[in-house]
Amino acid sequence: MFCNECGHEIPEGAQFCGECGAPVPGATRSVQADAEKNVAPVHPRRRTAAIAALSVLSLAVVAVAVYVIYALVLEPTPAADPVTDDALETMQNADDGDAADTDALSVTSEPEPEPEPEPEPDPDRDPDPAPAPAHDFECEYFYLDVPDSWVLSDGASPELGGPTLWYAEPRGDGTYHFAQSTAFSAGDYVEYETGACTVIVGSGAGGATYFGSTSDGTPVYVAEASAGFLYHGYDFEVPSECAHLTLK
Repeated sequence: MFCNECGHEIPEGAQFCGECGAPVPGATRSVQADAEKNVAPVHPRRRTAAIAALSVLSLAVVAVAVYVIYALVLEPTPAADPVTDDALETMQNADDGDAADTDALSVTSEPEPEPEPEPEPDPDRDPDPAPAPAHDFECEYFYLDVPDSWVLSDGASPELGGPTLWYAEPRGDGTYHFAQSTAFSAGDYVEYETGACTVIVGSGAGGATYFGSTSDGTPVYVAEASAGFLYHGYDFEVPSECAHLTLK
């Protein structure tokens, strides 16, 4: 037998040409026939079972896919619990506390300003005068106010043309002695106009006049040696030229 393609001789039983590889026509048909004979026929029941198994597997895959899609995409988010008034107040207090802490940190982080140096005293400046007393004389039972023109002294005699001098003498036994004196010219000599009184607390002495009682009921008496010191409210008296005694 010779090859129809290249003319090369083909031995008996060969299926292909050894020279060009072309198939031998008669051998091909015999091989295909042998192959068809060796194929076992498929039983109808086995085919039905295979189809059923594939169907069940397909349904299982579809069911799993549907569950995954529902769980991850379509499942609704559960509604949050409603916020109560107490919870709102707690959150607001927490926010206020955080704000207060932030303010405190911001305040404490700022550097404290340095104190300004005190100004040096001016040597040419007069020292501040001492505050004037509320009254010219005061004790636990009364206080005394004298005219502004009077000058407190230690009992010295006034000078001609000078101011009226006055003094106060607490005697420690419940009596207080006051006097004032003014110098004026009387021709060839100098005269002194004086006025004096003694304030007695607790009990009156001879010649003393009851003046009044303090708020706790302590009686106060006045003995005047000469007129012109205390103001009594008479028409001939000038209030601005007399001393005023006031009980507590």
